[in-house]
Amino acid sequence: MKEASLHGVKREDLGKGASGRMRKEGVIPCVVTRQDENINFSAFINDFDAIVYTPDTFLVNITVDGKTYKTLIQEVQFNPLSDEVLHVDFLEVRDGVAVNCELPIAITGNSPGVQAGGKLVSKMRKLKVRGMVKDMPDAIPVSIEGLGLGKSVKVKDVNVDAIEILNSASLPIATVDIPRALKGKKTEEQ
Repeated sequence: MKEASLHGVKREDLGKGASGRMRKEGVIPCVVTRQDENINFSAFINDFDAIVYTPDTFLVNITVDGKTYKTLIQEVQFNPLSDEVLHVDFLEVRDGVAVNCELPIAITGNSPGVQAGGKLVSKMRKLKVRGMVKDMPDAIPVSIEGLGLGKSVKVKDVNVDAIEILNSASLPIATVDIPRALKGKKTEEQ
């Protein structure tokens, strides 16, 4: 799994008014959810561009008041009009404890259906998984080798060592659609 670093400042003022003042100054309120005590902190808005506006999933090392916490992004709240980050919740990751997260899908291989004129349509961009952080890959490889016209690769067709895929096994990840031009040719040949 890819790693990123974030430096924050512990915040004492909690609440709607304090959060609004912070956002006007270019600072985002955040929280690290821990087993014993949550850590409320703030960080500069520009520090989130590389970890929020990307399809990748990051293990984020957050440093607040000299202490470093290993975390995953749990939830990001956006402004519905401007798409700016309003608040970020992080979940502390502990060694030896499995976590749930979403990992991006990496399509690999060449499909005979695409080579025959079909269109590859991606149905999912990420898969929900459970496992140890040390076992998490950067992306889950999904092979489309042997995928013919009108066929799809499903969640049950993906095998990843040491992590469990939580999505329904029958969901399609990618399909090869048959274009109209090829549909007409098939009916004429029959």
